Amino acid sequence: ARNLSGGNQQKIILAREMENHPELLVAVHPTRGLDIGASQYVHDTMIEARDKGCGILLISADFDEVLKLSDRILVMFEGQVMGIYSGENPPVEEMQLKDNLAKILIPILSILIAFIAGGIIILCLGKNPVEAYGYLFSGAFGSGRKMGQTLVIACPLIFTGLAAAFAYKCGVFNLGGEGQFIMGAVTSIFVSAKLGDAGMGGLLVSLLAGTVAGGIWGAIPGILKITRGLNEMIVSIMLNYVATLFMGYVYTTLLRDGSVPQTVAVADSMKIAGISKGFPAHWGVLAAFLLAAVLYYFIFYTSKGFKLRAVGMNATAAFFNGFPVNKYILFSFITSGAIAGLGGSIELHGKQFRLMSGFGSGFGFDGVAIALIAQLNPLGTAIVACIFAVLRKGASTLQTATQVPSSVVDIIQALVIIFAVAGTALLKLPAIKQFLINHGKRKEAQG
Repeated sequence: ARNLSGGNQQKIILAREMENHPELLVAVHPTRGLDIGASQYVHDTMIEARDKGCGILLISADFDEVLKLSDRILVMFEGQVMGIYSGENPPVEEMQLKDNLAKILIPILSILIAFIAGGIIILCLGKNPVEAYGYLFSGAFGSGRKMGQTLVIACPLIFTGLAAAFAYKCGVFNLGGEGQFIMGAVTSIFVSAKLGDAGMGGLLVSLLAGTVAGGIWGAIPGILKITRGLNEMIVSIMLNYVATLFMGYVYTTLLRDGSVPQTVAVADSMKIAGISKGFPAHWGVLAAFLLAAVLYYFIFYTSKGFKLRAVGMNATAAFFNGFPVNKYILFSFITSGAIAGLGGSIELHGKQFRLMSGFGSGFGFDGVAIALIAQLNPLGTAIVACIFAVLRKGASTLQTATQVPSSVVDIIQALVIIFAVAGTALLKLPAIKQFLINHGKRKEAQG
């Protein structure tokens, strides 16, 4: 029997146990690692035993398996019973609706509470919060030109936010978005300097080169994690410093533009064009939103996206179900790095046009915060990035018109992050989950 496949071995074990006609069968992850045919055999055998009067206690992390086989479902979290449901009519849609609603409400409430707290601070400074916020939003949305500038500020934040969210969906922590963003831009400036006035074709080649460079830079912590077991957070953070210092070497030595510590500018024909004269947002902004939509579809509506999320939720369970865990971890790092690298290349060709001190500074960690506030949803990430851009664009108008320090905007931004992360953590506490379940049961009883 030891020479048989895992599926056939599982069949033999099940047949041996059923031969004794047990009154109770405890099945712990009975189909983990089995193919579809072997899983179906195990399910049919268990259903047949149940129909003959055998009591079966099924312990499984496979949600579909639980729904298919169970008469009653008991949900446990960290040793505590969170709820008991009928297997014939489990509240799957209700649970999914509540989960999705919580993911939407947490960022919204976080932003509202942060703005209220910011208003209290403004009031303590002797200013009118309503008037101050009016100037803040007029500075970001007061005209088509201001709206376009706000979207340009949001563009790099969208890319770094998407990079962080994609990696986190696979259960890995890519804190190297800033380094990958910078390496994408560094590679693009080299390509642009080499090609010269190459027009649209040269622009596309430069963007592609920046994307590849970001992917390669992102692959480094991924390879070290799956081959040497190194912590990806430490490695990716250290690579940020390497990328920043290398960029400094480029704009002070290799591609220095005369006596000024900055690189030569990209050719006019290789700059990303603006959408219109009265609306100065460039076409890279549209690319950022399209990428968010593509990533959302890939993560939630494709088989590979499902496998990537499965690895992120439980790498051990995914491994025993036959998923190539290391492959998906490396894939997530490469893709995450490529997204950030593309963002750096677009920032170079669409806004900055040259490298200099401070290029890309802070974008990586801002992207991590944005992804967490958005609950790792790509579409939500794009929206939260725009909110951050509104705060940054309107801060100068707020300070000029009301004499309120722009640091108040930084406080609001920090509070949004704190409240969003705290809200998510609170909802995962067993006591909070149990309270919400009991509250729902009381409402059903009253209804």
